[in-house]
Amino acid sequence: MKSKNGRVGRYQMILRERYAKVAKARVVFPGEKKGKSWWFNLEPDVVMIVAKTPDHRFVMNRQWKPGARKSVLEFPAGYVEDSDRSPATAARRELLEETGYRAGRLRRVATFFVSPTRQPTRLHLFFASNISLTDKKVTNKTDENIENIVVSQAELIASLQNNTLDTIASVAAMALLIVDR
Repeated sequence: MKSKNGRVGRYQMILRERYAKVAKARVVFPGEKKGKSWWFNLEPDVVMIVAKTPDHRFVMNRQWKPGARKSVLEFPAGYVEDSDRSPATAARRELLEETGYRAGRLRRVATFFVSPTRQPTRLHLFFASNISLTDKKVTNKTDENIENIVVSQAELIASLQNNTLDTIASVAAMALLIVDR
């Protein structure tokens, strides 16, 4: 079966807030001639960091998320800001800001789409090793009440098995962690 590409027209911005950019465009799917209106969430790219301590434990965040309406357990993550030179720069910054740890070694493991039907947003997954705790105080903004937790690999696997590892990106990171051995 031969695959044809669709087309996405120019974005017409509907909402333009810092982390909420919504646009509409005309989309012609493969095999269609007319196309239809389609909505897009133009969220920035995201980084997620699987950080391993020298004693082979993992740094996790527990944080209340309004969309989930509860605290979730996940690997440290955050947006790639305009001021970041690259996703790797964002990963180093986010790890330090959210946990106080600095990565000795940072390796990109994967990049994948978050929700490709309505978002061009990509998640860049990094493994951080040789991490060291700095004296930098982690400052929580009012919308970021982050609790850092350091867990063993057995505890991490248990959180996956008992459904307390709450985000699909963290589950994907965990799967890649197992495969990457």
